Amino acid sequence: MKTAMKATNLSKHMMVLPGILYLVVFFVIPLFYLLRYSFYKYNPNTLYEAVFTVENYKKFFETAYYQKVFIESFEMAFIVSILAIIMAYPVAYYLVRRRNRFTPVLSSIIYLPLLASSVVVSFGWMILLADTGVVNTELMRLGIIQTPIKIMYTKTGVVIALLQAYLPFMIVCIRNVLYTVDKYTEEAAMTLGASPFKTFVRITLPLSMSGIASGTLLVFVGVLSAFVIPGLIGGGKINTLASIIIREAQVNINWPMASAMAFVLLVVASIAVYLQNKALESRFIGGGGRK
Repeated sequence: MKTAMKATNLSKHMMVLPGILYLVVFFVIPLFYLLRYSFYKYNPNTLYEAVFTVENYKKFFETAYYQKVFIESFEMAFIVSILAIIMAYPVAYYLVRRRNRFTPVLSSIIYLPLLASSVVVSFGWMILLADTGVVNTELMRLGIIQTPIKIMYTKTGVVIALLQAYLPFMIVCIRNVLYTVDKYTEEAAMTLGASPFKTFVRITLPLSMSGIASGTLLVFVGVLSAFVIPGLIGGGKINTLASIIIREAQVNINWPMASAMAFVLLVVASIAVYLQNKALESRFIGGGGRK
């Protein structure tokens, strides 16, 4: 009996071994090299010198330009996340509570952009938002505006494109949680005298907060690390932390500085994940844990 149990436990460990090896080879080891390079000294002739220094981190946190990009990246991620919540919740609620023959079609339309790459999405928005693009052309044809609205190569254009790219993730997260909310709970609240609005605020919204939290994490971290859409829609005028990492690595060939920035971005994303996990444990959003 004991031999059989040991064999079963061994087989369980063997089943997780490929996943562990994959993480070690393709995540842990590259992360170690990233951290090590971030403490190397930059040398334009040999790319780097294997000399320990904190100059890269010091330069990042003391340079006004890097501080500005760091703050603006957070602002953009925050704005897109808030807009995504506002726009995604009604759609997710409709898909769950108003199921009909058009629901599969609407779901396909919502999830279709996930099949396209960021480059394709960006060029599509460039056609729409350009000074002579579809949006400005139609607005001038209708007489709403007299001159083209400058949307391309602005923060507004980047936010619009990022919102469209990451909105499906928010819809999916909220929709999955709303499926678990028993509609009879809402009906019971209204039977006891609660209005539809009060039922939503006191019942539906609190029970769906875990979906909002998960979607916010995906959108926030995704926008924070995005570089293709800001690079193409922003035209190099709108920089994010990810875009300057690419510039340091490929244009300036400053691998130590790029590694330091990338590690800072990784730490920030890890903190966001940690805070999200703590939020999910909170009683405020249905986790059943401590406040």
